[in-house]
Amino acid sequence: MGVALAFRQMVRRSEEEGADRPDMTALGIEEGVVYEMVIVTLSPDGSPHAAAIGCTFLRDADGWRALSKLARGSVTSANLLRRGDAVLNVVDEEVLVEAALDLGVVEMGFERIEGLEVPAIRDAVAAIPVKARFLAQDDVWHRLELRPFSVHLGRGSRRPFTRSLAALVEAAVHASRIPVFERSDPARAEELRLRVKELISLAERLGPTYRVRAICGAIRRKYGIVD
Repeated sequence: MGVALAFRQMVRRSEEEGADRPDMTALGIEEGVVYEMVIVTLSPDGSPHAAAIGCTFLRDADGWRALSKLARGSVTSANLLRRGDAVLNVVDEEVLVEAALDLGVVEMGFERIEGLEVPAIRDAVAAIPVKARFLAQDDVWHRLELRPFSVHLGRGSRRPFTRSLAALVEAAVHASRIPVFERSDPARAEELRLRVKELISLAERLGPTYRVRAICGAIRRKYGIVD
């Protein structure tokens, strides 16, 4: 794990937020929009665990909060229920897909943030430490609130938007839910598998780079998708 030098705390805050309420708008985040990020939590042995997570950011009297749902059987859900601290990371699309599906294609490392136990993703565009609070559950999901308490800028930078990478991210979201429904709702799992097949075919057609092809091939193998 790297030294705690890669990230610097972002001090820009809106007048109404106050010193202990980080301003998410400084990252371009808007209320009510679903953002796909990578969340890092700590496992029982102290090792960092990365996973993709969809978050909807809102504001209330206490500042910003993110609402999310996680599969009840997921490692991230268990880690958050055991200890409520985590770090949300703004990352490149390929890193997001790797965190979602654990394909072993894209290398992903971690960097410490000074003063925090949970690390961030190395070369993330931004890292947002949060405190998690359990809200509710049903047969499939845990619903949680993630409350940011600071914002840190990394060394990474955003690249131009591409439809190919957008399709890959959407494929990762659907593919990550296949195991959730495999036993409880096989028909839903098959619908997701077909949608993933369409999306990765689109990603290959729109952006046929070596990395895109490697990721798509790994997704096909992992989820039994046959052309």
